[in-house]
Formats: sequence, C-alpha cells, structure tokens
Amino acid sequence: MSSTADLALIVLDGPVEEGVRPVRLADSDVQVGESIIIVGSGYDELARLHDGERRYSRNKVTEVLPSGGGRMRIEQPGGHHYQGDSGGPCLREGASGDVLVGISSRNLGEGAAITSTYEYRDWLSREIQRAEGAKSPRRLE
Repeated sequence: MSSTADLALIVLDGPVEEGVRPVRLADSDVQVGESIIIVGSGYDELARLHDGERRYSRNKVTEVLPSGGGRMRIEQPGGHHYQGDSGGPCLREGASGDVLVGISSRNLGEGAAITSTYEYRDWLSREIQRAEGAKSPRRLE
C-alpha cells in the first residue's frame, strides 16, 4: 500500500502516560477559512537550533492544493520561524473537545500546508479498530 499523504498510524505496545487522552478524528473536513491549531516542535530558524520545546500556532486554511491527497495550504502566523514540525497534529477546537482534522506538512515543497485526515478517515478508523481488536501489538502494514 502506498499514499501521497503525510500521515501514518503507529500502534504502541502500551498506553502513553496516565492522564493523556486520545484525540478523536473529525466528523467533517477542515474548510477554507477555518482556523486550526497546529502543535509541534522543531527547528528554530532564528536561534538556528532544535530546542525541543513544544509549541503551537493558530493557522487559517487558505486553499485546497491542486496536488490532491487532502493537501491544503495554511497561512503562517506572524513571526512563525519554525521548521521540522511536519507530522504534528492539526486540531479543531470544539465544545466537546479538540478533534484531529489534519497533519502538519510544512516543508514539502508546497509551502506551509496540512494533510487533511478526513480524506483518510475510513482507512484510519479501520486500522484503529484492527489494532484495538488485536490480542497482541503488531506492526500494521
């Protein structure tokens, strides 16, 4: 199986740490003009180092990219100087909690962008159900 999406499902051997809640998948696709939160850590261009700090930014989705695969361009907030946070979650805030709408993919040749998880929701849901039903952790292919 292959895809042009910048996302993967990773099955852990055990729970992360107590108190960490899973994020639900969004029931609807992210829309042009919508404001989302991107979480990550990466390379600080101003300091020229990987500082290991977790950071977040609020970004607006500006267009659906013609390359397809659920890719959407985002507007960078003023003063955003971080690279390398591709793979970080893109979240929609809601009354019942945050939901995952995408994965950050900022440095893939199309400028600041995300990959919407909604286009891959059926696959992700099947793989999550398969992993939850497995008696022992295994690598999903």
